[in-house]
Amino acid sequence: MADIVELLLALAQNISLFVLMTVAFSAVQRRLRGVSPMLVQLTAGLMFGIAGVIGVASPYHLDGGLLIDGRNVVIAVGTVMGGPLAGAVCTIFTLSYRFHVGGVGAPLSSIAMLVTFAMSVGFRQFWQMTGRSVTATRLGILGLCVALANLVRYALLPGDGDAEEALQTVTLPLLVLTPLGTYLAGAAALWSQHKEELQARLARSNRELEHANEVAVAARREAEQANLAKSQFLAGMSHELRTPLNAIIGFSEIMKTELFGAITPTRYADYARHIHDGGQHLLSLINDVLDLSKIEAGRMTIAIETLSAEETCRRALDMVHALAASRHVELTSTIEPGLSTLRGDDRAVQQILLNLLSNAIKFTGAGGRVHLAVARGKSGVTITVTDSGIGMTPAEMARALEPYGQVDSKLARRSIGTGLGLPLAKSLAELHGGSLSLSSEPGVGTSVSVLLPWHIAAQSGPPARPLAAAE
Repeated sequence: MADIVELLLALAQNISLFVLMTVAFSAVQRRLRGVSPMLVQLTAGLMFGIAGVIGVASPYHLDGGLLIDGRNVVIAVGTVMGGPLAGAVCTIFTLSYRFHVGGVGAPLSSIAMLVTFAMSVGFRQFWQMTGRSVTATRLGILGLCVALANLVRYALLPGDGDAEEALQTVTLPLLVLTPLGTYLAGAAALWSQHKEELQARLARSNRELEHANEVAVAARREAEQANLAKSQFLAGMSHELRTPLNAIIGFSEIMKTELFGAITPTRYADYARHIHDGGQHLLSLINDVLDLSKIEAGRMTIAIETLSAEETCRRALDMVHALAASRHVELTSTIEPGLSTLRGDDRAVQQILLNLLSNAIKFTGAGGRVHLAVARGKSGVTITVTDSGIGMTPAEMARALEPYGQVDSKLARRSIGTGLGLPLAKSLAELHGGSLSLSSEPGVGTSVSVLLPWHIAAQSGPPARPLAAAE
């Protein structure tokens, strides 16, 4: 029983040495990463050589004066994990110390170490040639082969009785210590190596993510700068176009109204009216482009004031009444009781209403209906324009909210536009701190709601009343 306890203690001592040695080897490898591979292997060979010397210097004493130690485990693991050069340095280092110790077993021990080194080199080359990685189990198999080779050394002892007695004594410890030692030491080295690879992979992924983020930020900055330059250009060009256009509209209006006398023949008056109407339409398009460009460039400012809800809606309805009548579209509206005043920019709110109403009329066929509703919500006033028009698919809704995006339909092609109606209304609502939401169903109609978070507290009043558009 005492012999078994001593053997187990010896196993624990040697295996602890092997594991610590491989962990230290991995740490040195990490420190020397990036330097010459030869220097790394030489350093590893010296470390494994020191471990081999420690193993020789602290053997386990068996009966009959026999000794076993962990030198062959060190040589095997050092050669496989550190490379042939590291294994050679470790073998030479351990051999030198073994000859320094001396004894009749020195020659056979040296041969056993050289055989272990050769087997380890062959093992390493075999797995490299087959493209398979080294595992702890395969290192344990190498340890078993080394143990069997070392048993031959004891079989070569002079005298049949001595050899047989030696084999009986060392077989079990050798077959347990060597495979188990190489397995555990290899597992520790592979675990440390795998950990280093994961850390390196993580660091590389972090660097790639940082680089991708930098590229994305730079691209976004360039896109924002390009968009700003575009908006500034459009704002400047729109202003330059609007100045002469105002003159064309003014002079054509004088000619249309025959302010300074009748125009003959009357065909010229018709031409003047067409010039005036076309100029007005062009001016409205330019104003849309100018407003959106100002918002995108951050140059649009609004003046918040108290507005009459009824008067604001009535003016917008009056302006689109002729368009609705020409298309035979019914135009209705309601305002929630108690909602008498609003706070917002008068021109911006008018623009929102006109864009929503004209868009609804544009996409509603003859006999259809467009309804304007103004109501209080939890966080503001909601302006909703609902139509019974052609409706839109989700893809068409996304396109309609994009600047210059237009839905392709027969009704849309009847009216010329820039595709800025909804995007401009959305931008003006957001300029007030509000939002625009859109819901639609093909063949049923569309509902557009604008939330303006500056409403007045509710008051009591009569039931919802319709607002009649000007006749």
